[in-house]
Amino acid sequence: MVLLACPESRLLFYLFGVKGKLLTQQVKTTMKKVQHYAVLDAKGSPVRCGRQRHTRWHMFGGGEKRSLIKRSLIGNYLIETRFNGDVWELEGVEPCFWRLRLTSLPNPSGGDLLGVLASQINSMFARDAETIREALRQKPPIKHELSFTRREDAIAHHHLLLKELRRCERLNRKGPEKAQVLLAELGDWCGEERGRQSEVARAIGSTPQAVNDWLNGRKKMTGEQALRVSEFMKQRRRGRS
Repeated sequence: MVLLACPESRLLFYLFGVKGKLLTQQVKTTMKKVQHYAVLDAKGSPVRCGRQRHTRWHMFGGGEKRSLIKRSLIGNYLIETRFNGDVWELEGVEPCFWRLRLTSLPNPSGGDLLGVLASQINSMFARDAETIREALRQKPPIKHELSFTRREDAIAHHHLLLKELRRCERLNRKGPEKAQVLLAELGDWCGEERGRQSEVARAIGSTPQAVNDWLNGRKKMTGEQALRVSEFMKQRRRGRS
């Protein structure tokens, strides 16, 4: 304990130790969370209320049904925008009563009871993706959840997410044929000059080895990767014209 041998060191230790703890406690006290309750009025706008009124509205006043604002099913993905009238928020911060959630539907192997149960458990513990792109790159089960203070913002993000999912779905719906055409075009372009596989990899955020594996049939592109390659080739076609 050489550091604490001199009075100056002990003073610094006290300042950064005890004072630091006091500062941390002060921040924690300041950042206290408060529970907020609300119901929807006849026009669909949130009305602040107490816990009992919210519970009665949610359980016996049709609140559960009215809370679902918009639901979209695209392939194996489910998007739901809901009103959530029971939220915790930092004191002084406007509560986010509108919640958007993207999840992948349970996909039991074999369709038996154990498969259904295992799939639902995996969905419960799915890692929460922070962005749409991260969610679409992630293997099922996936979860992407955001909260909003305004209904309009939640619905706008719902449509944005729906648009991205439809782009991926259109690409996958075409099946192997469109993917093969895209790979053939990519292979022809890469074959024109040396080093183009590396150029493609840098542009789409992948590796030259991955591009080489696609072109040689060793691996398949994901929907997100195929979209990036498609956009890359569109830009090259515009450059030639």
